[in-house]
Amino acid sequence: MRVLLPLLFATLLWGEKWSMVIDRSCEPPKQEMLQNIYLKKQRFSGTCRLVPLNLSAKNPMRAYVMNSILKMSHTSWNYYYNEMHFKGVDPPKTVDSPEAMLKYLLRIKGAIGYIPSHLVDDRFYVVLEFSL
Repeated sequence: MRVLLPLLFATLLWGEKWSMVIDRSCEPPKQEMLQNIYLKKQRFSGTCRLVPLNLSAKNPMRAYVMNSILKMSHTSWNYYYNEMHFKGVDPPKTVDSPEAMLKYLLRIKGAIGYIPSHLVDDRFYVVLEFSL
């Protein structure tokens, strides 16, 4: 049963459009900056302090974002942030669902994250659109 639930969830996501977004009060970063933003090597876009967000590791969309957009495996991500921990750098905040991500994106200036495209409205700049 544990294997079937993620598989079912991934099947439901297949083909659904998603968007990497940031609130309109910030200058939208370029797509090629996303890896550095999520690795916390780039902390600002214009004058806006960036707050990258991830879905939980159990969410198939996170694996897609990690592999296809950020170009990192789960193992390399963990290794990087284990090393960065000793430098006082924590990984991006993790939220449990797209709905929680949306709430965080709306509350925190500079938050950047990914949500289903049907949730995107004029409060956001779309940095990147993608689908599983």
